Amino acid sequence: MTIETDLTLECELPEEGRERLPKWFAPDGTEIKPGQGGVNRIEVRQLSPFKTQLVVQSLEETDTGTYACQAGPHQETIAVLTRVPPKIEPFGGPVLLKVGQRTRLTCSVIRGDLPIEITWYKDDEVITDGNGLTIIDLGYSGALSLINAQLYHTAEYMCVAKNDVGSVNSTTPVIVTEPQCEPFCQNNGVCKQQICHCTERYSGIACEIPLPYLIQIEKLYDSPLHIGSEVILQCNVPEAGRNFDPKWYDANGDLIDVQSEGSGFGAGFGANFQRITTESLDRFSTLLTITLLMMEDSANYTCKAGPYEETFKLQVSEIPCEPLCLNSGQCIDGVCECPQQFVGSACETECKCLLKNIIY
Repeated sequence: MTIETDLTLECELPEEGRERLPKWFAPDGTEIKPGQGGVNRIEVRQLSPFKTQLVVQSLEETDTGTYACQAGPHQETIAVLTRVPPKIEPFGGPVLLKVGQRTRLTCSVIRGDLPIEITWYKDDEVITDGNGLTIIDLGYSGALSLINAQLYHTAEYMCVAKNDVGSVNSTTPVIVTEPQCEPFCQNNGVCKQQICHCTERYSGIACEIPLPYLIQIEKLYDSPLHIGSEVILQCNVPEAGRNFDPKWYDANGDLIDVQSEGSGFGAGFGANFQRITTESLDRFSTLLTITLLMMEDSANYTCKAGPYEETFKLQVSEIPCEPLCLNSGQCIDGVCECPQQFVGSACETECKCLLKNIIY
């Protein structure tokens, strides 16, 4: 019989006999009387002059033994064996772990008749040794060892203890999280392996430093851009950013890679003269150089790094005349071409030569 259940025994005499009211005796030989063992936990009930009933409510382990029904010289016995189902000490609550930590879950059986079988479950699936989990037999109890916890170990773990008269279980959640970054990641940075991985616009240990730019074009010249002059542009990306090796593209979207346009200026420049070139200074800066500018060089030049780009509009002008041409003179290749009645480097002097010829 299982403890904490009720036991009912009946003792009956033949009606034609001489004996009446059979009595009940406990295993130690003492008579069981109504009210014994607490508030009527053990009770003898008279069903008739020839029949009595022994009722034991909520059996206890101490109720094990041989009970006797006796009437006069006659006696009948019955053996009662109480069995105790397992009882587990509940888990203390959720187990919180960081990746790489370890723990041991103990299924502590504090009561129950042997043999007791202990089974472990993870999210309702039976656990066997492996995948970082090891089952340990402690005889009367059991344990589950978790070494090097990983995110996939997060689950609901259950211990089931079972013997021939009952079973009981206890569950606890195990929650494994990534180790926190210190200081905490800011500006939507993500903590991985205790390192803040920042978005493209921030840097720093905690992603606390905003980047001044994602891509930048810097002019490395001061003089005006006109035919025959030189332009140098430097494309930069921040060293703390996530995009490297910026590259230059022409107006057609083609990569400029040490591109040669030929000299176009006579044999004195050599057959291998390269007028448009790019040069990588390091992983964060690239130069674009155009020498001996032509009018057709006026265009948009784009620098790209990763998903970002910046465009520079290059405008080439004719060679200016200094000083400026006067009296409707026209500047051609840096030289003033004057009307017939004016002369001088800036067409500033009126010519009277034709008038003198008419007088003579």
